[in-house]
Amino acid sequence: MYHAIIPSVALSVLVLSATAVGQSTRPEDSPANQDAVPAIPVDAMDKARALQAEDRWIEASDLYLQITEAQPANGAAWFSLGYCLHMAGELDLAINAHRKAATFEQYTGIALYNLGCAFALLGEVDDAFEALHAAHEAGFNVRGNLDTDPDLKSLRDDERFDLLRKQTAADGPAATFEQGKQSVLAILRQARQYLAQNGPALMEQAKAMAQQAAGLAQQKYHELQEMAEDDDQIAELRARLQETFARAHEAFLQWRQSVEREESPNQTQSGGGVEAVDSEAMMAEADQHFQRGAWREAAAAYRAVVDVDPENGRAWFALGYSLHAEGQLDEAIAAHRRTTEFAQFKGIGLYNLACALSLKGDVDDAFEALARCREAGFDRLSGMVDDSDFDNIRDDERYAEFVASLDHDDSV
Repeated sequence: MYHAIIPSVALSVLVLSATAVGQSTRPEDSPANQDAVPAIPVDAMDKARALQAEDRWIEASDLYLQITEAQPANGAAWFSLGYCLHMAGELDLAINAHRKAATFEQYTGIALYNLGCAFALLGEVDDAFEALHAAHEAGFNVRGNLDTDPDLKSLRDDERFDLLRKQTAADGPAATFEQGKQSVLAILRQARQYLAQNGPALMEQAKAMAQQAAGLAQQKYHELQEMAEDDDQIAELRARLQETFARAHEAFLQWRQSVEREESPNQTQSGGGVEAVDSEAMMAEADQHFQRGAWREAAAAYRAVVDVDPENGRAWFALGYSLHAEGQLDEAIAAHRRTTEFAQFKGIGLYNLACALSLKGDVDDAFEALARCREAGFDRLSGMVDDSDFDNIRDDERYAEFVASLDHDDSV
């Protein structure tokens, strides 16, 4: 069986894996498929690939199956489902998945080859040869795998095997070049599809993380400045730090604004153009308060943004953070809860909600928020051990149990 490595995507880094995709074992027109399918996390494919990389074939298959049910047009998930079922020895189910994967142009050749391998392992020789010939016609390099793939052992004593070797070698280097070109084009198509589906959410999450990091850095800088206020020996260092932060802040604002212009180039021309421009200007002003650590001013500015643009997830996140830092916990909790309604901010919103609830002494609600944060796939939960916001819940027996469990959780 052939297992190619194709690039996957994490934030702005392109890395799509052609260890991707398989098929649902339920007929598409069955009553079960007519039910509403729950949404899956944005990082579900990454989690499935991680399980696959650890050879946890059944667990990976279960997750890929969930993905295909929620995203029936996800060719990568169908292909990987077939591969994992194949490796788990569930060949009858794998055959269904390979057939489905073959309906996606970028996986037709390799999926048909894997289908031939599955038939060979089951001893269904005629079907195996038919699938291998079809894989060759679809442009897959069958000849390069015939003599080395153990899945095809049952075919090698059949006279048709030598004939297949000759037929698949007939086209020579030209065919190999063409197959390579088609593989590259398939990778590019898959990359564009992935970015189209997930790029905006991933970019929003990256911006939120960068903004939070910048705010924390500014806070630590002010703490250092206060500690060193009367020390003449580090006056020059303090001045350098201030200059460096000013340059970094300006660079961050320029980067963020350029990203937002690329994401919505026609924003000022859409309906309500004046409001769109004003909203962008209001966001820029609020961000400046945020970067200075001026939490009261930032909260007021972000509040004004969400009043005119209630679907601005980043503004809700920053509003909650600013209120939280200002100590207005009741209002912060409301903003954190609203933040969790946006998929790209759900994990970090739940984490901040747990922090605020802990500070309020709402222990049960804090643990509930932490559990939901974990379920949402937030990948920085281990940082809670150093977060003073959780001091109020550390003596609760659930805290030690929760922290210990993080070492065995693939999602953190």
